[in-house]
Amino acid sequence: MFYKIVLSIVRRIFLILHRVRITGRENIPEGAAVVCGNHTAQHDPIFVICAFGIKQHLIPLSKNENASKPGLGWALKKLGVIFVDRAGADFGAIKRSMLVLKNGGKLLIFPEGTRMRPGKVVEVKNGAAMLACRCNAPLVPVFITNGRKRLFTRVDVVIGEPYYVKSEGKPTGEFLDAQTVILMDRIFALGASE
Repeated sequence: MFYKIVLSIVRRIFLILHRVRITGRENIPEGAAVVCGNHTAQHDPIFVICAFGIKQHLIPLSKNENASKPGLGWALKKLGVIFVDRAGADFGAIKRSMLVLKNGGKLLIFPEGTRMRPGKVVEVKNGAAMLACRCNAPLVPVFITNGRKRLFTRVDVVIGEPYYVKSEGKPTGEFLDAQTVILMDRIFALGASE
């Protein structure tokens, strides 16, 4: 209930303050999915959640540091956000994420793990591919307009076709890294088609 109330308020505000254009809503699958987008601005999670709508309750993953921010941490916890310790493998966050997927829910993950500025290079994390593979859930690529989202400028959110990651046997780190490259290529291809 808290999620629905907050999202309905935030969605109205964001649609007024930004000219949001959503493409590909027909690609949103029923049931479990790992939704992955590029990440260039602080509000990207809100744009994706608004694009998917209230009925598609997305559970975002967020860095652990956000849990201790006054006000924000409390609200994120109430919204069901899964906090991740980025220093290493956070098995608690992995278990909670797998539980969401096994119960038919949707996760929102930004594989870059941080906001990307022009010229910045980071090692993309393979956790989204791992979760999708282990839980037999589709990956859903999403592209959000790059850069700062200034007020009253248009923001495009493009939802791509869902697809599955299949591995013969237990997936290796090498396999998951390769799948993550494919995922990021699919995400940026959505931006190129705009």
